[in-house]
Amino acid sequence: MTSAYSEILEDKASAKSNNKTEEKFLGLDSNPNARFKFFAELYVTRNFVEIIKYAERTASEDLSVSNSNFIVSHAYLALKNIENSDQFFGLAIKENLAQVLEQVIDLGKKEFLEEFKHYINKLIMLSHQNVDLWMIFGVIMVENNMLLPALQIFEQALMLSGGDNNQAKLYLAYINFRNQNYTLARKYCNEIIDDNSVKFEAFALAANMLIIEGKENEAQQIIDKIKVLNINNYFYYFLLHLYHKTRSCQADESIKFLQKAKELSPSSLFIRRELAETYLRNNNIDECGNELNKIIRINDSNLCDVENYLGLLNKYNVIGLGVSLLDKIEDRIEGNVRMLYYAAIFYLKAGNQKEKAKNYYDKFLISDAKESDKDYVQYLSHDLNDEYETAYKFFKKISSGENKRNLEIYSRTFNLFLAIDKIKEGIKHCEKGYEYFSDAKSREEIDYAMMILYAGNRQYKEAFEIAKRHTNSYNINFLSIKILLAETLNDEKELELLKNIPKIVRSYNIENFVACDKDKFNSGLKDYIKSDPSLEYAPIANATINGWHSKGNIANTDNQYMCLFLEAIQAAVERYIQDLKSEVTAEYPVRANIPENYKINYWSVVMEKGGHQQPHIHLDGWASGVYYIKIPGEVNEESKTGWLEVGRSTEELIPHLNIESSFIQPKEGKLVLFPSYMWHNTVPLTGDETRMCIAFDIINKEKKDE
Repeated sequence: MTSAYSEILEDKASAKSNNKTEEKFLGLDSNPNARFKFFAELYVTRNFVEIIKYAERTASEDLSVSNSNFIVSHAYLALKNIENSDQFFGLAIKENLAQVLEQVIDLGKKEFLEEFKHYINKLIMLSHQNVDLWMIFGVIMVENNMLLPALQIFEQALMLSGGDNNQAKLYLAYINFRNQNYTLARKYCNEIIDDNSVKFEAFALAANMLIIEGKENEAQQIIDKIKVLNINNYFYYFLLHLYHKTRSCQADESIKFLQKAKELSPSSLFIRRELAETYLRNNNIDECGNELNKIIRINDSNLCDVENYLGLLNKYNVIGLGVSLLDKIEDRIEGNVRMLYYAAIFYLKAGNQKEKAKNYYDKFLISDAKESDKDYVQYLSHDLNDEYETAYKFFKKISSGENKRNLEIYSRTFNLFLAIDKIKEGIKHCEKGYEYFSDAKSREEIDYAMMILYAGNRQYKEAFEIAKRHTNSYNINFLSIKILLAETLNDEKELELLKNIPKIVRSYNIENFVACDKDKFNSGLKDYIKSDPSLEYAPIANATINGWHSKGNIANTDNQYMCLFLEAIQAAVERYIQDLKSEVTAEYPVRANIPENYKINYWSVVMEKGGHQQPHIHLDGWASGVYYIKIPGEVNEESKTGWLEVGRSTEELIPHLNIESSFIQPKEGKLVLFPSYMWHNTVPLTGDETRMCIAFDIINKEKKDE
């Protein structure tokens, strides 16, 4: 295959198939099967605009062939033309074959496997020789991520074609690649690499396999050549995205290709879900929510889409969005096993709605769900409630069953093994996880668990080696642990680079950046924050205790004081960057990773009596900051009440580490900036006055998806 790569794209004109499509259309005779085949070929490439164009050109003719009407109906639906879609589907449904196909599609999406098999058999009996119908059916299965039936369908289509069907081979190559059967995937790619109609998709897929083989330079050369072409095929752009996903890098490029694929196939839930997941992997929760909400209409969508949404959020542990969705569809959860499964999981993980968590947990356990799923939910419940001995019993059951390919039983079980003092068993368990997960993102999560377990077993050097593997790319999770390990190992060089507080933690006076009366300025900010309807008490998965935390970005306003504040922070951030550049070397991670292009996300925090923030880090940021608006009188030099503490992690994370922390006194008008990987918390308030501040993250907009 490599020799074919070297001759790639000599003839760019071959990518332009419009003229060929026109020639095929003009050459059609009155044979209904020929017309069906013409539309079917366009459908397989999701070229809905072309389908509509040629359907309109034949509108004066007799379009009584139901399956052509079926294809045209779906094309209109894809382009949001409901009226014409209904009209053509009404014609199509007169034929039993189209009706069966529609039923198969619907049942396939809902994963009713027995009925699904039944209708496959009916389809075979009704049209066992109709290759084009099988191709359409296969594409639909791929788009719904049903790869096993899709594999069987495309194999059937290839057999019915006498082995001469390169579109089927392309999809077979893709499915085998997804199933990690690289030998078969490579075989199919080799067979179609010279076919102009699919060769660009074949090259994109082959580049993915070269990455798996470790041949990154050769793969990148191919991608550099083909990504500049304007190929009118959504699957081509999806495969370019897949290449960047396989490399676990360049999220912006990946998103660009998916957006192009969505433009060419706007009705494809397959592409939209992949785009949403890419936003999630890049920690862009807002864009993920926006994208998923476009395909899920809570009042009239089928629950299959909602389940896909929840599955995605659960995979990336985005608990707040999941709970928000479940709250909206509360009346549709009971009676649906999968919805009960997700409801139990999300409310258990949320931790602040115990009554709902117990309700769904109890109902799920008496449902007809699979025993392996019940075991997992029971493990999760006992683990989250610190009932570790019981949790361990269920862990033993799920780790050897179907759930052994559930990433969470490797990435999140370190707390369990630390609590029951079975750390060596935990290390061996995580080592097994590497056998099931080969992608960089999953292995990174397992590495994190291994690092914590090594540290918990006092194997600090082994833990430190894992941390070093992931910190060149400014990985906040690993940097936050590396700094703790460096202090325990008394590694003075690393401590200098990671925790030299006078050099990398800076305090500024807001009056240096805004020309106004400080007291009036702070009063205006205080009124703005108090009127914010998004303030939420002790929100889910948040470090704030006995306090209020705003939701969303509070910078989206025309409030005069907030606008002045935003200008001041922008100037302060630039000052912080210049101070780093002039006073520390590029060896310092925070200096080496100064973003050229960044955005700032803001939120407010209001603390009352007993209010404080638990030790935490900011995973999205390069650097983070806090501006103090209102400080209680009890916060003074004589008492550290309400002070900012930097350097101490949670005791539960890694016990018995030797860690020192530093304290910074808050003052009204004071601004503090620090690297986002530094652990920080606040000392609890004891009085009745409130403490009010605005915090923010400086986020690298070009951050790689690592």
